[in-house]
Amino acid sequence: QFGLVGFAKDNPDHVRGRVFPMSACDGSLMGTAEEFNAARENLALDGRKEDLYHAMELALDRYPLRPGQACQIIGITDEGRTPQDPYISYQSILAKMRAKGCMLNVIVNQKMQSTHTQPASPALGVSANNDSAVEMEGGRFQIFRGKGRPVVQTAHGSTHVDYTRLAFDLGGAAWDLNRLRDGGNTAAAFTKAFINLKVREISRQLCEKCFCDLGPRPDCTDGCVGEPPKVYITGPTNVTYGAAVYLECTALGDPIPELLWQPLENNPGLALPPNNVITPVSDALAMRVRDVQSSFCVECNGTNL
Repeated sequence: QFGLVGFAKDNPDHVRGRVFPMSACDGSLMGTAEEFNAARENLALDGRKEDLYHAMELALDRYPLRPGQACQIIGITDEGRTPQDPYISYQSILAKMRAKGCMLNVIVNQKMQSTHTQPASPALGVSANNDSAVEMEGGRFQIFRGKGRPVVQTAHGSTHVDYTRLAFDLGGAAWDLNRLRDGGNTAAAFTKAFINLKVREISRQLCEKCFCDLGPRPDCTDGCVGEPPKVYITGPTNVTYGAAVYLECTALGDPIPELLWQPLENNPGLALPPNNVITPVSDALAMRVRDVQSSFCVECNGTNL
């Protein structure tokens, strides 16, 4: 379920956050993705003063958290903090978020970099453990572990010290709002990378629900330790003769699974289709067959022994 706290169009200074009901009929604070999308139309885009700390405090106080569920807060702003309440500080909001078990991601006006190249490349976002999400060709992305860093001097106002650092201290990530605003393939890559990281964060938060043999209270610091691979394949079910096909294989697990495309296990004599190119994409392994000339059956296996 989704809830929304923001800065309203009918508030001239936009400093204080307010809660936006998901339903105009019964005033429900939580709703579906469709209701959230409708409610966001009431947000202000032209404000000069915004205090995300106030909005976060409001969210933590007003929204009931369901037992056993992950708490994810996403803060979006294009400027630094304008303090509104002297009693809400970095330390107070950090302590309150930790007490509620909430993780924070911020999408802010600050550049991110990945040092997998020299000189460093622009990144879509950087996680608390310094992983970088980088745009690749065709609206795709790739994760480079331990290669990310925020560019402190590019942050608007107090963005880095008040928002980016807070997200890192809460185990979340910081994202470059301007890359999302670029639209097109860049926005597509941004969205995919953001969702990919969210899934992993939520999996870590809900570690007790992982399929691991670790007893009732596993250590979830780095996710569910010892989780066997769960493999997912995306791609079209039918392809026109002579056309290209793109298949993508992803897997969750700890340690991070190694992926391998191969013929179906019950057809060991078969080979992979000709004209195939296999490349790593983010935490996935993609297979592109340039021109399908005959039917074929393949599978993707993940191992983390």
